[in-house]
Amino acid sequence: MRSDFYYLWMFLFLLLVSGVSCALKRDLDEFLANPDIATPELARIQDGTYTGEKKAGPIFVRVEVAVKEHTITHCKILKHRCGRGKPANTIVDSVLHKQSLEIDAVSGATFSSKVILKAIQMALER
Repeated sequence: MRSDFYYLWMFLFLLLVSGVSCALKRDLDEFLANPDIATPELARIQDGTYTGEKKAGPIFVRVEVAVKEHTITHCKILKHRCGRGKPANTIVDSVLHKQSLEIDAVSGATFSSKVILKAIQMALER
């Protein structure tokens, strides 16, 4: 027979887990409601390699972006904690091809796509 103390601890643990889950979801929902993703003016960005990161809910992305002669020449995802959003990793190819962050999200990985694009924007704005 389990003590009342055990059940109290289980209840508190479940309450904590549900609170954390709600906070992560709220953070992601707020970001997705207004991600404010825009391509920085490449003509103003000096040659170099830049890193940027973005966290929204359970999704975290760190990217490396290289610029040469006002052109994005390299874009690499250094870290992507995403759950089911791995297909979004291909969005960096579209960024390189179009030289823009104003592109469609990867189908089935919309949230991760937007977080990746925001991380790239943050790298270019440093």
